[in-house]
Amino acid sequence: MGPRDPASPSGSEHMSSNSGRRCGAGQHGSAKPPGPVGIWRLPRFGDALRAVAWCLVLGATLAAPARAADEDDPAYVRGRMLFNQCRACHTLNPRQASLMKGPGLTGIIGRRAGSLAGYTGYSEAMVKSGIAWTPEAIEQYIASPATAIPGNNMAFIGLPKLEDRQAVVAYLIKATVPPDPAASDAPAVLTLKKAN
Repeated sequence: MGPRDPASPSGSEHMSSNSGRRCGAGQHGSAKPPGPVGIWRLPRFGDALRAVAWCLVLGATLAAPARAADEDDPAYVRGRMLFNQCRACHTLNPRQASLMKGPGLTGIIGRRAGSLAGYTGYSEAMVKSGIAWTPEAIEQYIASPATAIPGNNMAFIGLPKLEDRQAVVAYLIKATVPPDPAASDAPAVLTLKKAN
């Protein structure tokens, strides 16, 4: 905006920087100043981004009561913190499993070792181990993966403390349960398909 013209009665006129002519308010298009540029006003993403954002907010809101109950369990909270060591190779999100070095852990409780459909990185030792991933088996395995199943591909030294292993197992028991789409309190999932 150029300098104000003291001769202007309203003070709303200024000198145009391009031509030196006087301009009245509102002559540059909209009299309303542009709003803040943020996620809700990005023209490139528009309605699709807003829809995805609202679905994420809705999903987090619907899932919050279940997570709040878990926050009261100290073993769960400690296990979630300790599981951060595992996140470099493993995920609890089935949609991200193909992006990870290790197999996805959603639904691991009760699953046979080396049997996750679509994961091809299992060692022969893991596939032939015959282990079913019970909480006890997971606790024994994460103590020292190289000792529990010699020749497996997991490059994790292990958790030597029993209470740490029990906390991780407590976290996995609750955090790896596959979502039940028929459950009334399950968060809504939005699936976007590319138009043909």
